Amino acid sequence: MSEETNYTKEGITFRDILYILRANLLLIILIVVLAGAAGAVYSNFRKPYFTATEKVSYTAEVGIGGDDSIIRSYNARSAYMKTAVDFCKTGVVLDTANSYYYYYLKQKDKVGVDEFINRIKDNPDNYPCLSENELKDINYFTVGNVGTNYSGSGSNSSADMFTFSMSVTGLDKDAVRVKVRLLAVAANHEITDFFGGVTSGVIELVSGEGGVSVSQDMSMNRIILIAVIIGIVLAALVVYIKQLTDNTVKNKETLEAITGSNVIAYIDEVDGGSYGRTFAN
Repeated sequence: MSEETNYTKEGITFRDILYILRANLLLIILIVVLAGAAGAVYSNFRKPYFTATEKVSYTAEVGIGGDDSIIRSYNARSAYMKTAVDFCKTGVVLDTANSYYYYYLKQKDKVGVDEFINRIKDNPDNYPCLSENELKDINYFTVGNVGTNYSGSGSNSSADMFTFSMSVTGLDKDAVRVKVRLLAVAANHEITDFFGGVTSGVIELVSGEGGVSVSQDMSMNRIILIAVIIGIVLAALVVYIKQLTDNTVKNKETLEAITGSNVIAYIDEVDGGSYGRTFAN
């Protein structure tokens, strides 16, 4: 070999590490390239997930027992708002959202989503929540694919405007765009009933269909990058195991440690252009 490692009693040196990497360079490159190629293949065949997010405004009038006991503490009002946002992910809202999307699928060839939403608002009784038996096989909206994120501000007045976001994740880019809007409509319907008598509030889409943002979970470049990083880690592990299982004598210190004898001389041998060493003890 053109160079040889120099293991000492103190351990492996930085020069040894460089030598090991260079000696295994082709193996490392092969593993990393294969990992990157596997990532590219996986990216082409996988079904990407899309998340549609819509900002909604929530105008809330918070009070208990009438105007004389309006909750004026901002902290209390924020706590209420967080409760309302969490309520948007409950089974009550999801069942209503599933029902609305079920009705929409039956009418989508004749009505657009905007018109359908207006019909719900004008005549909510025409779109009642499906029965438990009808809902058992419907999972357009689940706790796993729906999200709400509270952020906003309010004043100390009896009515505050809050803003938060709702999101729906799925395989169909166009479907999640519609679903997130119907989720907001369902939340508005149920939250009014749930908090009725204690509070009143109205959820509205901030910007409608044009404001729905859709993002993909992972791009091909990101998947390939992750695969390459995994390949590098795997290559390092392979090289480490290879070195760990290598029991050949690399230098006189190792030979002395194994035999318990001192090496008094050694000579280099040249064979086919590669270097080796012969030890005498």
